[in-house]
Amino acid sequence: MPDAEGILAMRRLLVLVAAGLLVLVGFAAAVSSSPFGFFGWASGGEIRSTERPASLASTQDLRDGTDVATISVGQGPSGVAYNSGNGYVYVANYYSNNVSVISGTTVVASVPGSFPSGAGYNSRNGFVYVTNEATDTVSVINGTTVVATISVGSDPTDVGYNSVNGYVYVPNVGSDTVSVINGVTLVATVPVGTRPWAAGYNSGNGYIYVANSFSNDVSVIDGTTVVATIPVATFPRGVAYNARNAYVYVTNLGSNSVTVISGTTVVQTVPVGNNHRSTRYNVGRRNV
Repeated sequence: MPDAEGILAMRRLLVLVAAGLLVLVGFAAAVSSSPFGFFGWASGGEIRSTERPASLASTQDLRDGTDVATISVGQGPSGVAYNSGNGYVYVANYYSNNVSVISGTTVVASVPGSFPSGAGYNSRNGFVYVTNEATDTVSVINGTTVVATISVGSDPTDVGYNSVNGYVYVPNVGSDTVSVINGVTLVATVPVGTRPWAAGYNSGNGYIYVANSFSNDVSVIDGTTVVATIPVATFPRGVAYNARNAYVYVTNLGSNSVTVISGTTVVQTVPVGNNHRSTRYNVGRRNV
């Protein structure tokens, strides 16, 4: 397995060659971050400018998951978050060093960042949190304005949000920690496994699940304390929670499988396709 620097370099290379396009699909699924181990990698090789207008495509029923628009954003779009307060979608553009703010199918603002990677929405204060890998910080965005910049660990990658305690959780892949933020204040730094890449919230038990990509396990955090460490398969990269069955799903990039967790117990490991990077829960169709 490559070392940490090799993984990050490989990731950045893949993002660099990806097209700078975001396709909005089926908002019945309520776009969020979780996560992140989520990256907006496209299949093409052309990088589009943020200056180009949205190109409208199909206008079929959103419930069918049909693409309704293709929107030009920055280079290497990597993380996405939906703000249910103002209705905006925020896209972290890794190589453009900015965040595209989208209203409907139109980019309405570009917010500065520094190799922004993950994005997440805090429904308690209405802020969007974006990780900046180059500066080891998190930008706090209110609408289209950065209202605070918070220093965290090395190479922050993702954003998880606990709606009960109002905390934001940021895995730091370069320092093997999770930064816990309350509003605009860093309240704790939690040691976890090796190279934490993604974080997801289980609203059933109130735990945060962190995928540790190099130690092949998941750290379960209650508040600011690790209460369990769950072995999974090789190179876990994404985390999602299914509110219907109360299961947490972890994608394992290195073993082409998904680990299904109930509470702190692995209930099944499911073989899937190659090269999967993230997972999402569809509230409307109740599928993972």
